[in-house]
Amino acid sequence: MSRTVTVLSANQPKNTAGWSIGLSSPIARLTALLLLAILWSPRAWAIPAGAIPVTSRAVATDQFSISQSTVGGATPRIIFSDPLREVNHAHLSPDQTKIAFTRYNNFTCANCGFANENGGYFGTEVIICNIDGSNCYEWALPNQSTIQCIPEWIDNSNFWMMYGVSAIGNGRGTPLSINITTGAVNSTLDGGASLTFADPDQVGSTIIHTSKSVLPNTNVGLNLKSISTGTDSIYTAPVGGPLNPVPYGDFDPKLSPDGTLAVWMRHVAATEWHIFKGTIPSGGANATDLSAGISPPPADALP
Repeated sequence: MSRTVTVLSANQPKNTAGWSIGLSSPIARLTALLLLAILWSPRAWAIPAGAIPVTSRAVATDQFSISQSTVGGATPRIIFSDPLREVNHAHLSPDQTKIAFTRYNNFTCANCGFANENGGYFGTEVIICNIDGSNCYEWALPNQSTIQCIPEWIDNSNFWMMYGVSAIGNGRGTPLSINITTGAVNSTLDGGASLTFADPDQVGSTIIHTSKSVLPNTNVGLNLKSISTGTDSIYTAPVGGPLNPVPYGDFDPKLSPDGTLAVWMRHVAATEWHIFKGTIPSGGANATDLSAGISPPPADALP
């Protein structure tokens, strides 16, 4: 199933300070325009030194793809596609010049020959590309004992991603903040041996993320982490069922651009998901169910 990246405006130009071009003739002006077009193009932005290049393609008949379109739903343009491996959780950088997304490499789909999200998150990889699909790269190759997925941009140079290692708490979630230019780890969200964290989203000095006990048959809640104080406090603690195969509780939280609101999806029944909204920092306990009253029961997800 394809995912769509929505682009709201054109790419930002590169800094061309120091260039001086005489524009006294039509030929000179045309030459200047062509030069600026090259400089402004995302294809002029090279893969960072030390990064691992990823071969990209954009084939309409591929099973999985990331596409670009306008909010109005104009004809999508494929940015990246793969014939056998699912690509999803695509997110656009704040300056709208790059995308980061997840690719799956666990071929467990019975008799279908595909690697998809149903096979779990081990063996995933996070790929970064220019918005036109050029200069794709990653900082770590996929590994069947490692989880690397679901990037969420912090700013134009850094994102959070889900991370876990099978040898440590069977993949207990410890999200990493990564610098996309150097591959360096800026910081880690770690709940210790008893908690697994995932799905971080950051605005300013506030991070919202999921939190779950490593014990089986436990619910998923949300926490708020303050970078300035270092505190990590409970935001939601839903109680209920079902607990298998998908736990009851809250997933994929997002903060509003000004950091005053949060939205997330809650698993409330076997095939029923609702979107909830709460104020920051203390509105989780009395959050609003935006999907209430819809018939038949909805599967609202991924706000």
